[in-house]
Amino acid sequence: MDVIKLMKMTFYIKPPRGSIPLEQFQELGRKRLQFLQKLVSTGGSFDRIKSLVEEASVVEDSDCFIDGTMKDRISHFVLRLASVNNRAMHSFLIQAESLLFSFRVSCHTLDEKQRMLQDLYRHTTTTLSERFLTSDLNNVLATIRSVLKQYRKERHKNLLDLVFQVPFYCALDFVRNREVELQNGVAYLQWSQFDKLLVSFFEMTITSGFEQMASSACLFHLQEDLRLKRVCRRLQNIFLQNSYKKEYPLAGPRSPLTQSNIDDLSHYFPLCMNHLHSLLRRHHRLRHTGRIQYTLYLKEIGLPVEEAIKFWEKEYSQPPTCGHSSSLSRTGCSHEWSKDHRRYVYNVRHLYGCEGGRKDYSAHCCGALQTRLVATSDDGGCPFAGFDKSYLRSILLQRGLKEQDVGEIESLVAKEDFRGACIKYFWSQVERYNKKEKERPCPMLLD
Repeated sequence: MDVIKLMKMTFYIKPPRGSIPLEQFQELGRKRLQFLQKLVSTGGSFDRIKSLVEEASVVEDSDCFIDGTMKDRISHFVLRLASVNNRAMHSFLIQAESLLFSFRVSCHTLDEKQRMLQDLYRHTTTTLSERFLTSDLNNVLATIRSVLKQYRKERHKNLLDLVFQVPFYCALDFVRNREVELQNGVAYLQWSQFDKLLVSFFEMTITSGFEQMASSACLFHLQEDLRLKRVCRRLQNIFLQNSYKKEYPLAGPRSPLTQSNIDDLSHYFPLCMNHLHSLLRRHHRLRHTGRIQYTLYLKEIGLPVEEAIKFWEKEYSQPPTCGHSSSLSRTGCSHEWSKDHRRYVYNVRHLYGCEGGRKDYSAHCCGALQTRLVATSDDGGCPFAGFDKSYLRSILLQRGLKEQDVGEIESLVAKEDFRGACIKYFWSQVERYNKKEKERPCPMLLD
């Protein structure tokens, strides 16, 4: 099969309809994400992209990115859903999909391109008649249809004589490089610049499409679906891990997670989990909600159930240590492993889905922790959303953050960009501990 010949152009204006098993839904997103990350690593070289597309492993999964297949559209919108509230992944997807589109455009003959432009004209005309569009997406599609209308009217002329009129903001690259004539806010482009214009239109469509999805009333209901939240979180983690490996290559294979190396990796935990870990190591106890929150997190990042039992046994076999008589009130727990080990083993195995109803519990996502009301007697929640400013500052300084980093995090918290603050905290820890350690673990964020 000649994959390149099968590649077409699509603007992904509307999501597909129908039913699909959840496992396949996630798998299509994973395959496309991994392909797009390989695509971006080519640096945009046509020859390197061509070699990538012709690789046996890519050809095997080619129905995930060859236009004209339902899987191509599904996999694109799976990633759009997963990245709609993730700025880094959002920006990556626009860049990667635009690069793929540019490659698709360059692969086609004039006749093939003309047929595809006819299809695009019909598609934009149909979509513009619907009421669900945001003003930005409506304006982008109206501009595309206007240009295509010019093309349909004059395509029988000598192509070299064609001139297209577009608003200057649709041709910013041309304007920046002084490659077009500008009059009264209108840019005049030649046929030789048309492919690049199409790529610009595509990027604008994807960007406006994200805004369309973010403002959609159904997005709230989709994000409340625990199954979809889990799929999105897994795809975000794949993106983060692969991005991290590219910027900070591992010195060797990463060791499996065990109860004995949690301390070393805890530097890279999100602050909510690092805080729980510190409290547990200091007092050898956590309150009930904090214990559940931390157990599920360790499960999510790969700690086996047997290792989790050993981890909690080691802590709860020690007496709580606060140095005064109120230690038990501080920890909220007077239980000991020797007396209550059956209860604790059952609780851990239950959270891992090995007991009771055998439900596969997932870790609490960032959104749930951020909106949770944290009582004074509670250990859990999101530090950026729930801790007062002075206490948060003291915790950050205790973890060795520079004053400048602490200030940036406080600024993000003031804007209620709690996820941005968490990511800033993570990268500051990476910068600090990578100078000491040869092995560089992947990010272990929650959402």
